[in-house]
Amino acid sequence: MAVAGSSLIKAVELIANKFENKDEGAEEETKDKPTEEQEKIEIEDNVSSKEILNFNNEGPIQFNLKTTEAIKNNWKEKYCHDPKLKESFARAYREMGHWRPYLEKIFMEKGMPKELIFLAIPESHWQPQAVSKAGAAGPYQFMPKTAKMYNLKVSIDYDERKDPLASARACADLLADLYKTTKDWNLALSGYNGGFIWEYLGTAKAGKAEVSYENFLKFVENKLNLAKNEVKGMNSQARIVKRGESLSVIAAEYGLSSAELADYNKISNPEDIKAGQKLAVPLRQEKKEAIFNKKISGFSENLNYPAKYYAIMELIKEGLVKEQAGPIIFEIKEVKRSESGYNFYTAKAGDRNLFRIAKKLKINYKELVKFNPLAVKNLRAGLEIKIPSVKSRLITLADVARQTNKPMARLEFLNPAIKKNAPIIAKQIRI
Repeated sequence: MAVAGSSLIKAVELIANKFENKDEGAEEETKDKPTEEQEKIEIEDNVSSKEILNFNNEGPIQFNLKTTEAIKNNWKEKYCHDPKLKESFARAYREMGHWRPYLEKIFMEKGMPKELIFLAIPESHWQPQAVSKAGAAGPYQFMPKTAKMYNLKVSIDYDERKDPLASARACADLLADLYKTTKDWNLALSGYNGGFIWEYLGTAKAGKAEVSYENFLKFVENKLNLAKNEVKGMNSQARIVKRGESLSVIAAEYGLSSAELADYNKISNPEDIKAGQKLAVPLRQEKKEAIFNKKISGFSENLNYPAKYYAIMELIKEGLVKEQAGPIIFEIKEVKRSESGYNFYTAKAGDRNLFRIAKKLKINYKELVKFNPLAVKNLRAGLEIKIPSVKSRLITLADVARQTNKPMARLEFLNPAIKKNAPIIAKQIRI
């Protein structure tokens, strides 16, 4: 269904703002290394893009409904015949069984199709601890600023993006907003995974054009062909000589001989090059292809979704994966704080902010902020900072394990938002 007019303008501006708000301090607080499985997923996304969009094909790139069908079928082939992908798919589907009834209830309560819970499989292979290179985390892969706009708590010790139910709730809310904006599930899923949708909606709004999935694909097609034509038209590439580099080393990098590179730059003596010197490097077809593939690597999420999700859903319906774990049963426990109290610490010139002080003193950052709200933006050397005493510090999952006689592994499985050995910030936990 197409959407146009002033209602679209308001919706686009409202939703786009959710992704543009700055999240000051979040990066320092939540930076995690990318997880191995998530890196593999991103590599496969890029490979899939290259397989469908062959730079060496004659004529312009075609990116339409036929192309997205080919991408979907390509993903089905991969998940059926690549042993590692097939194993990851089966594990993800099996492990989701622990949470499936709770996930489906959340999505249905939000008015979303319950099948959308499986978006977590193409996103992360259902890994609560998944972290991407870009910094997205959790089974539904939220960036910190988007997570906070959808009421997920994100800090160094407690990250609700990694909680199966909290992140599912945010995912359902985001998809609801996207569908309300676009009135099209293909566009909504494209918007969940890639940034081009906002550029497209803004362009359509400005030109008062009909908003549709086919028109969005045409928009992406134009971007791809601009990139292809730009690279096709490149005869050479500028290259600055680095300290210690020789002409032969630079030539080999581009698949050339040192004589070819010297001749192209009218260099009579190949040994006579200096650090900082600018060279023009002629580009062979294979190098142009590499440059193009690097350019479209940023397109991968826009190219692979929603096709990758549909591939997963078709394979589930076709029975490629069948085994699912049974639902996990748990109780909710209130986390009781102990008696309050504090000591004092005098801020030093090198402390800079409360986050650094928390790390230095090995105490919880959020708790330190609660005791010193005015110091968040007004910290200076000599300022007296309240430090929570031992009596007032938050308990850990290890404390709960001792109190309840529950296995630590169970508590960690049920509460993946809580970092290992970190104080519990949440008011409730699952046991």
